[in-house]
Amino acid sequence: TIGMVRIASQAMMEAATATDAVPNANTIFYSPYAMKIRLTATNGGVPAADESVGVTSITDVGTGLPRINFTTGFSNALYTYLGAAERVGIFEFTTTGTGGGPQATAFPVATIDDGNALTDKDFACAFFGDFA
Repeated sequence: TIGMVRIASQAMMEAATATDAVPNANTIFYSPYAMKIRLTATNGGVPAADESVGVTSITDVGTGLPRINFTTGFSNALYTYLGAAERVGIFEFTTTGTGGGPQATAFPVATIDDGNALTDKDFACAFFGDFA
């Protein structure tokens, strides 16, 4: 407690139940609602991270099929993601057709062109959830 303000602990943030405490810079990360992983990547045939937090590598599964490998896994595959892939004036990001779907330790991406064909595109994404 600082003055009249109760500081949330790591356990309070992980449980996401404290309504009478505020997080500080050391504990906010533990909330399941906080962004845990982010990535911007170029993909001209071989995907490469331009900037990332929480990503160990990107595996090139095939044309338009990069897989993002996480440094720390989520507690399960029920996390939230937000992403966009480069397309002339329009962004598209899908996991359709990549096989396996989201995993606790990796995320399969599919980038497609105007004709819905798999194609290598630059992409960016962020992930939110509860780490294991």
